[in-house]
Amino acid sequence: MNGLPQQQSNGVLGMRIRTSPLILLVFALSIGIANATDPLKVAKELTSTRYKGWTYGSVSAKNQVDCAQFLLAVVEHSVRATLAPKVRNRILVAELSKEELEQPSLAALVIGNDERTKGVQSALVGARLGTGVGADAAAPGDLIQYWMKKDNETWFGHAGVIQSVDRSGDVPRVKIWGAHATPEPGRIGISSLPLRLDEKDAGRRLYIVRLK
Repeated sequence: MNGLPQQQSNGVLGMRIRTSPLILLVFALSIGIANATDPLKVAKELTSTRYKGWTYGSVSAKNQVDCAQFLLAVVEHSVRATLAPKVRNRILVAELSKEELEQPSLAALVIGNDERTKGVQSALVGARLGTGVGADAAAPGDLIQYWMKKDNETWFGHAGVIQSVDRSGDVPRVKIWGAHATPEPGRIGISSLPLRLDEKDAGRRLYIVRLK
């Protein structure tokens, strides 16, 4: 399962896109793809094969991958196809301009639920490859793009595959499998802390999708 072309994300953490020369497999989004492989199994396999020994970052030549790049690789391996450029860029949150990535412009876009900030959910629902899922229905293998507000009023985002769901509290809590910036120097695998799927929290934006 090696050999996916590496492409940089814009995005979720403010990185710029650098489109690598590649030959895209044009694939019929209008009919979708049935029986996609379980994304969580794919994520774990990629971690132990394609991205074994890699750390978090944006330079593939240094064996680095960021959260959106890793998630894109998971999706494309799961559906066994290279996605169209528009779909890839939406997953990478790479449609925002340099100016839009700066605060407070980014904060305004996130707060306003700009479609381009919804990442993998918007990409796969728009391509008819996935179905949007609410926090209460989230399950292992679902894909998530989320944003959280810091104490200084700026926003940061992250993306990955839901690895587990804990429903013992007031709201579901999930752990995410993906490329994580912390702890230094970053790593590929399961998140160290659970994420609260609190859709009523004004300081969070949660976008979850399930592959068809």
